Amino acid sequence: DKDMEGRHVDIPKYRKAGVRLVFGSIFPMVSGLNPRLIADLGGMYKEWSPAFVPAAPREIAIEQVKTYYSLEEMYGTHLRMVRTGKDLDGLASKVGILLHLEGCEALSEPEDLRIFYRLGVRSIGLTWNYDNKYASSCLSRKDYGLTGEGEALVKMANRLGVMVDLSHAGPRTCRDVLEFSETPPFVSHADAYSVQKHPRNATDELIKKVARRRGVIGLTLITSCIGEPADASRLAEHAMHIARVGGAGALALGTDYMGIRTTPTGLDDITKLNLLTEALKRKGADKEMAGKMMYSNAMNFVKRFSDSWDGW
Repeated sequence: DKDMEGRHVDIPKYRKAGVRLVFGSIFPMVSGLNPRLIADLGGMYKEWSPAFVPAAPREIAIEQVKTYYSLEEMYGTHLRMVRTGKDLDGLASKVGILLHLEGCEALSEPEDLRIFYRLGVRSIGLTWNYDNKYASSCLSRKDYGLTGEGEALVKMANRLGVMVDLSHAGPRTCRDVLEFSETPPFVSHADAYSVQKHPRNATDELIKKVARRRGVIGLTLITSCIGEPADASRLAEHAMHIARVGGAGALALGTDYMGIRTTPTGLDDITKLNLLTEALKRKGADKEMAGKMMYSNAMNFVKRFSDSWDGW
């Protein structure tokens, strides 16, 4: 609850920035020194990264879930875990935390999602940057797409009203999910591939298909995804491109604050995001488009699922 210099987000910064809802990532990996993985990640992100490996992913995931609930208990006047539509509607004076599983290595089988749903998880990314038993990733050497177990997992997510995120997924996985899922998938954090050719970015084909299903694409602050110069103006180019291809209704924001080492120039923390809206206006966007990107598109997307959530 202290405004700590150099920290991307904290409660005072959320307040100052007017934040109402954040996706709280559960990332069940530990850092290691595998040379092959270090080379793969470093090549993609253009900076050194430890080799994150999914060792004991279920245990790590549960510990991280416990951390989020501890934060709610410690700072309950400021934070609220979002498990139901009622929780979502009651965020006028609090910041909502919606639990998102980033990579499904913690699920031994698709049916395990029911347990994590009861723990509060309302969104899943099928993969991180590595292939798994459910789907191929954006760094896959053999893009096999959604597996049989992956289809069962998507089906379970559809039943529970859990959102399915295509960030980090490989091209074939994205196509398979878009064809198989009964509910609209989304892209929580990526930029436009046509602006910056990066394996994590969304192609025009993906933008169009997600937009057609009334999903959203959240702009990310990962500097290698933005390209040079990595600043608010360049990020606004990505936003304008996504709006041209998929419409302004497809725009959202998925910063990846606290998950990135290097921030774009000027966007050191969440209170600086007004620089992005100013850059959008200079490129011809109106106030309505900026508002859709910063808040209403993502909130409306989440509300399409929240009516089916039954809390615990």
